Amino acid sequence: MTEEFIRRVLGFGPAMAIAMLWLSTASAGTLTKAWVSSAGADGPSCGPIATPCRTLNGALANVASGAEIDVKDAGAFGPGPVTIRQAVSIVNDGVGTAGVQAAQFANGFTIAAGVNDTVSIRGFTIDASPGAFQGIEFDSGGALTVTNCVVRGFSNGIWVTTTSGQSTLLISNVFAYENSSAGITFNPSSGSAGLNAIIDHVVTNNNGLGIGFNSASSSGPFNLTISNSTISANVYGIFVQNNSAARAIVTIDTDEVTDNTYGVDVSNTVVAMLTNVTITSNETGIIANSTTASYGNNRVDWNTNNVSGSLVSYFAR
Repeated sequence: MTEEFIRRVLGFGPAMAIAMLWLSTASAGTLTKAWVSSAGADGPSCGPIATPCRTLNGALANVASGAEIDVKDAGAFGPGPVTIRQAVSIVNDGVGTAGVQAAQFANGFTIAAGVNDTVSIRGFTIDASPGAFQGIEFDSGGALTVTNCVVRGFSNGIWVTTTSGQSTLLISNVFAYENSSAGITFNPSSGSAGLNAIIDHVVTNNNGLGIGFNSASSSGPFNLTISNSTISANVYGIFVQNNSAARAIVTIDTDEVTDNTYGVDVSNTVVAMLTNVTITSNETGIIANSTTASYGNNRVDWNTNNVSGSLVSYFAR
């Protein structure tokens, strides 16, 4: 059985299925702000600061769309999947480590929100149990922001798999490491999804792909900016591919790409622009199978093979 078959057909196991059924049938909440605490208890009235919920799923069942869920104290507030179906901000603003551990055959967070919904996750450590799937899976929604988080040990740390609409993705101050397929990836299975993505001050280490964007199965346009980030010790550091006629523009600015098998791989109608980037100690520094422009302040050296393909070089301007 494949991962996809288990996840989408068999679900998450009996205990998780019961929990998900309770959440899906619960009436829409009315709270505009709720709290979770390691000393809290889930129930239809939990959420106020005096009676916080125990888990994020418990709080999500009681809040209105657009609400904020705050972490009152350090603790684990899973298990995953934490399933988000509405606009919400989930915030740990420095009270200590706030964790979500995904159960076997489950995600840490699953986001299946409305087309105009904005979801924000801040300040969480997201860990995988053996056999867990994705750290954060973004299936649908208008915008997703992930800041000050650690995502480790999954198939994909953050996986954007939207199939329609033009979504916005902001990932900042995130560590994604030891994820077998990818640290951060946009890889829709079908449809016309487009994406505007900013990845800033991110570290991806020891993943299959550090940062991978593959729109081969989607017809929508995407714009991707990767800045001020360190991409190291992955098989592919940055991999971007586009097989559709839609626009695909990638800006790689002020990054360190080191010790990967392949540093930057750009192909199939992508337009990529590199400026102030250090690419070193990779087996191949740049694979340029599409329009790849290197401006004059890049440092591409001391790779086994610095450049494969046709690289357009410009003086800094």
